Order: sequence, then C-alpha cells, then structure tokens
Amino acid sequence: MRKVIGGLVEKEVLTRRGGAGTFVARKVEKSFSKLSSFSEDSSARGRRASSSWISRAAGTVNPEESMSLGLSPGASVYRFHRIRYADEQPIVLDSTTIAGCSLPGVEAVKVSLYVALEKAGSRPVRALQPSRAVAFGTDHARMLGLDTDRPGLLIERRAFL
Repeated sequence: MRKVIGGLVEKEVLTRRGGAGTFVARKVEKSFSKLSSFSEDSSARGRRASSSWISRAAGTVNPEESMSLGLSPGASVYRFHRIRYADEQPIVLDSTTIAGCSLPGVEAVKVSLYVALEKAGSRPVRALQPSRAVAFGTDHARMLGLDTDRPGLLIERRAFL
C-alpha cells in the first residue's frame, strides 16, 4: 500500500503534508499537448490497431465539407472510410475527409492517417471534438457485428495544423 501511495504522490495525484496526512491533489490533469490518433491511443492501452478499408478516394469538396473545412468550392479532398480494430475487435467506423493539399495521395495512408500526415508535414496539432450518443443504423451495425439500434458514440473531430 505504501508503494502505491508513493507512486500516486510522485504522479502528483496525491499530496503529502507533514504532520497532517496524505490528500487527493486539488486537480488531476491529463496532458493533451499532443493530439493522438486511434493507433496511438490503442498502443497506449496495450492494444494492436488495424483497419479494413471500405473505400478511399480523391474528389472535390461538397458544400458541407467546403463550409466545415473552410475550403473553396472545387477544392480537392481525400475521403477515407474504414473499420478500425483494436486487437481484431471492430471498434470504430471511421469516415475522414481531408484537404487534398495535406497528402500526396490516398495511397499514402496505410494503417495510421496521422503517420501519413506527419510524413507529409501536415499532422494536426489541435482539434475540436464534439461527441453525442447515437443509435447504429442497419448498415453501420452490420459492419461492426452489432444489432441494429445499439447505442454508439458519434465523435466528430475537426483538426487544425
């Protein structure tokens, strides 16, 4: 128990006050100084990330993408759709659209989009990431091996250089 408490004091989760005792630190923070990818998050949890491609293609922005990404009409984009796995268990349906200037081509992405973006000098450094609960529709549930209307989490990440 002493070793565990000592470790928590070193990590600044607990504080010791001589003669008073050991207390929970006022604030416990996780560092978000580096925006991480699914592959990096999986690895940090001791899991192996992999993907199966649904599609990947080059195209031009649609009106919604143009507004969301701040791109001019007719700008080139790359669209990636895949199922992400952690230790071979399907976890994420990933749909990504990025500006065409961010990568040399769709083939640049093998397993990790963030690795490809980093190699191209376009790795995002910050993001807005709202999330909300959703029910999986028939197609999405089938892709993940779930029953229709099972609950899921929709996360929309808008990343910036």
